[in-house]
Amino acid sequence: NHSQELKALRHYREALQQQHAEKLVSHAFTDAPESAGPLNPQKLALRSLAIMRDISPAYLGHFVSYVDTVFWLEQRNDG
Repeated sequence: NHSQELKALRHYREALQQQHAEKLVSHAFTDAPESAGPLNPQKLALRSLAIMRDISPAYLGHFVSYVDTVFWLEQRNDG
């Protein structure tokens, strides 16, 4: 059935998107500065990502996808 195939593809794409987002966020946490103060911009951004991941992993996946696209467009524009 064609509609079932598309639904399965959508679920697969969403799962990959969430997995990619989790990988990027986990990598960012390992690179986080340990001695940064509470108002350090990187630490605040990481805290926001952690809260986003806890509240809505699907939204985190969409957010990371959006940011990836913006970075890709900036790199393409610079090159």
